[in-house]
Amino acid sequence: MSNNNGTTKTVVAETKPLNGKQQTPKENPATPAADAKKDAALIPAIAAEVKQVLTVLPIQERLKKIDELNKLIERRSLLADALDDVQSFVHTPTAPASIKFIDSTNRGFSVSNPMVIADMLKLAAERLESELEKVEALIKF
Repeated sequence: MSNNNGTTKTVVAETKPLNGKQQTPKENPATPAADAKKDAALIPAIAAEVKQVLTVLPIQERLKKIDELNKLIERRSLLADALDDVQSFVHTPTAPASIKFIDSTNRGFSVSNPMVIADMLKLAAERLESELEKVEALIKF
């Protein structure tokens, strides 16, 4: 659009800006620097709005995530309890002790050697600590 003195002005009409408020048309000088500055100012607002839209999940997705989190919390609780039990188990080389293994068909055997029992307890504690760390790393929110 030209005015009486021969300079050109651009009228920008925005129908729905990002902040949700209706604005009236504005007259801006038609310079590339002004347009670039305006565009640069809009980028953070657009990015914030896109991020907000992307972070809001449908209810089914949120419930699924809560269910997965509850399962991880239950697994962590079981591992922590088992680790506490193994660490509180009192074993001395001179006291009689045995560990009994039973498989799914109800067949079993026991071990009474104190060195084997000590190694098994140490291995069980290390493995439980490792699994506990893995589960805790998966719990994010």
